Amino acid sequence: MKHVRSLLLPGLVFQSLVIGGGYGTGREIVEFFLSFGVLGGLLGLFVSMTLWSLACAISFQLAWRFETYEYQGFFRLLLGRGWVLFEASYVPQVLVVTAVVLASAGLVLEGMTSMPASYGSAFTCLVVGVFLISGVQTILRMMTFWALLLYVVFGLVLISSFVSFAPEIQAVFARRDADPGMWLGSFKYAAYNLAPLPATLFAIKSLETRNDAKIAGLLAGPLAMLPAFCLFLPLATQYPAILSAQVPSEVVLAKLGSPALHTAYQIALLGTLIATGVGMIHAVDARILAGVRRRRMLVRGAVLGGLLIGAELLADLGLIELIAKGYGTLSWAVLLVFVLPLFTRGAWLVWSRAGQPRPGQSSQPSPAASPAASPAASPAE
Repeated sequence: MKHVRSLLLPGLVFQSLVIGGGYGTGREIVEFFLSFGVLGGLLGLFVSMTLWSLACAISFQLAWRFETYEYQGFFRLLLGRGWVLFEASYVPQVLVVTAVVLASAGLVLEGMTSMPASYGSAFTCLVVGVFLISGVQTILRMMTFWALLLYVVFGLVLISSFVSFAPEIQAVFARRDADPGMWLGSFKYAAYNLAPLPATLFAIKSLETRNDAKIAGLLAGPLAMLPAFCLFLPLATQYPAILSAQVPSEVVLAKLGSPALHTAYQIALLGTLIATGVGMIHAVDARILAGVRRRRMLVRGAVLGGLLIGAELLADLGLIELIAKGYGTLSWAVLLVFVLPLFTRGAWLVWSRAGQPRPGQSSQPSPAASPAASPAASPAE
């Protein structure tokens, strides 16, 4: 059971980071998938899921092989001296993703409590800060819990949609519309949402073998995309009117007419939004801890506080504006400094050294594993 949990944990953490504000509210699903037609959207989801699985499998094996669990060390390995290019693009990504999280959380809290969205964003910003100083194990437990809760709630939304929207569901399955632009849309979406992948690496420390890392990576794609499949069909029943909705999930939940399900969805989404914000900024925190020696706490406080404040200011732009413009622009930066190097140099590093031991480990059996070994023999190289 412990082994299964260690295989699923990286995928659950990746799901928590990817789902964010645009995914969880349905805005990204509408923008990058449903806008290309019902059939085109479904095909696009499969394309993005496959790319995520491959990218996670390569990244997890590479990080496990060289024991690089924070993004600075990982990109020093992948890009050499060019690692600073990723950092230059990652900080804007953190700002945009966190801004989307805060804007989405503000809208969710506004719907739940009638408080102004700006107050909800500020409250979420405070909660994210509290989790950031609570420790890695607390962050992992929180992400795992909310990821599992999200599966349950999104599954209930899907089941309720089959019950409530039977004619509309039949019409959805009868559609055969697929805009060819879905290939580029799904690729851009997959590329941009790989930006949080390096923030997932801290969750693979418990994996014992390279094969475990590969399996965990392949599972991460379906684990991260499963909620999207659950939400896509309910959203498709409202197509094409739903394309202009700022929070598409709210449209579906309102039509389902279940206050209990609506509240459960809002709670699950709010927790997941917090998890996304925590995970993205935690990666920066881990990089600071790995790279800064003097005045560490002062630097951490300044950088993390600056990121949260900057994201809070960006959140005022609104959810549609942030996703349509911010995501589309930054996806090209992720493609150039992460996706392309990962599928070329990263894949080569993984497969060319598949049979070699990790640095500092011997390819020979240790004394404990081999009765014939000399008591004086050392397991180190």
